[in-house]
Amino acid sequence: MSGHAGLFVPGGHAPVVDLMQDAALGTILRHFHETRKPTALLCHGPVAVAAAMPHAPEFRAALIAGDKARAAKYAQGWVYADCRMTVFSASEERIAEGALLHGKLYFDMPKALEAAGGRVTTNPVDFAPSVVVDRELITGQNPSSDHQLAAQMVEVLNRSLADAATP
Repeated sequence: MSGHAGLFVPGGHAPVVDLMQDAALGTILRHFHETRKPTALLCHGPVAVAAAMPHAPEFRAALIAGDKARAAKYAQGWVYADCRMTVFSASEERIAEGALLHGKLYFDMPKALEAAGGRVTTNPVDFAPSVVVDRELITGQNPSSDHQLAAQMVEVLNRSLADAATP
């Protein structure tokens, strides 16, 4: 991991189903957070930061069960608590579920990240670009945010690499 300058997690449902509870990703995310390496996540991707929780699978199970208090308990010690972030909004998800995916997520992603201690904001205009940068964490709300997210990632990477080169 020390040879990598940054990390990008795309959207889709994989972050919501698998990545958010993947122990290996949790190790990578904690390393990138501790070493302040740029971490960019887009659309559904930001929910994958839950993998950095000490009890990520239990957190996800509590969300599916609708037990917000238990989810918050499992999120204690999360390195991203109090970080500002965005994620695909609940209203965008309802549109995507009905028109594109013909399926339903088990929980509301913004509320899940808030239950964990994240400071989540979403653009009230569905599918309008929105990017939030908090230290090394760069999150984009939806696919329309891709260009802004990429620009922020490049800027943070350049700054990070310049800082590393300075004696």
